Amino acid sequence: MSLFDYEALCSALEQLWRSFGVLPRVLGRTVLGRAVFALELGAGRRRSLLVCGQSGDEGTLCAQVLRFCESLLAAAREGALFCGVDARRALRESGVTVVPCLNPDGLELQTHGVSAAGPLRRFLRPLWQPDTPWKANAAGVDLRRQYPAGFFEARDRSLTQGFSAPGPGGYVGTLPCSEAEGRALCGLCRRERFCHALLVQKGDPALLWRAGESDRAKAPLGAKLLSQEGNLPLLPDGDDDGTFARWFAETAGRPVFTAQTGNGNVPLPEADLVSLLTLAVLL
Repeated sequence: MSLFDYEALCSALEQLWRSFGVLPRVLGRTVLGRAVFALELGAGRRRSLLVCGQSGDEGTLCAQVLRFCESLLAAAREGALFCGVDARRALRESGVTVVPCLNPDGLELQTHGVSAAGPLRRFLRPLWQPDTPWKANAAGVDLRRQYPAGFFEARDRSLTQGFSAPGPGGYVGTLPCSEAEGRALCGLCRRERFCHALLVQKGDPALLWRAGESDRAKAPLGAKLLSQEGNLPLLPDGDDDGTFARWFAETAGRPVFTAQTGNGNVPLPEADLVSLLTLAVLL
């Protein structure tokens, strides 16, 4: 299998446009000028949010999410069932906004090394650790704990753990949403009222969840169903200082789910991920 990088991301998005007329929009641009894209699938007013690729080493997951989008759109065009669901009807009644790769600079760095840093090569070369996955963005900031809710607690914890300066991962920066990628995602959520959000990321296999104040009754059942579809253990979202999940739940007041699909050694089978994503779109 060829490596999934920013060029492959752009190529996959172009193919979706050519095949299905789905034109991606640009939410923002990174410090190196790469686009943070979003896809709008479905015509329904009730919309969910799907986010992948906060970490630079999640290229495989980004590719899987895009394949899911392609398969769902193909089933809808053909009037076929998709994971037992009438895809055409589902996308007529609901919709999903997909951010397939929030961290395209990190994706390029993880895939191609420090040469992908362009004008930041001189800055990043001393930080480069060949045997360490590059999770951060091109500024060496870890996007996974860059959000306002609990940010300063996350920053203090990262400092005690030795992440006091930019690097491959763990350093959360000095201020919340200091990075363009996080600002783009938060801006999207402020503009649109999503009924719930799903993050897909690497990590010990689990389905984590957090209830929003405006819809507390929905979250536990939704989490249970998603965990069953993905064959993932169900856990409450505990250590979530500075995460998008906590920020979304507290700001939007809606449920947020995080599917952790493994750390690479035993990844979640793609069939389970597709079933989970399908349910998340329709939940």
